[in-house]
Amino acid sequence: MNTSTLPPPDPRNLEPPTIDQLIELEVRIADEIQLLKEELNAANAELEESTSTHAIGGSSRHAPESLDEVSATSMRLREERLHLLEAALESMDAGLYGECEVCRESIPWARLDAQPEALTCTRCGSV
Repeated sequence: MNTSTLPPPDPRNLEPPTIDQLIELEVRIADEIQLLKEELNAANAELEESTSTHAIGGSSRHAPESLDEVSATSMRLREERLHLLEAALESMDAGLYGECEVCRESIPWARLDAQPEALTCTRCGSV
């Protein structure tokens, strides 16, 4: 595609977040953290039940090993997201949230809105 035909970026998407946007984002992050913790607790309980069933009965009607691996991968991805979001909240508490770790410029609101755990601006993130 010819990039010369693309419209210029909306300047509002390049601006740093406002205080109101940060407050809204903080609430969204906290809600997602709570949801992830609940999902992880449920998945851990399910995994423990599955493990004890495998140990007791040998064969069972529970998922085969490949599904256990998928479940473990899903849990690992949720844990990683949880840690990134918790780090974002800590960064907010420290007053550093929304600052690119590479160039120290403000990360645009559009990027933070789409990816609240972003540590770099779009330019530095694509390097």
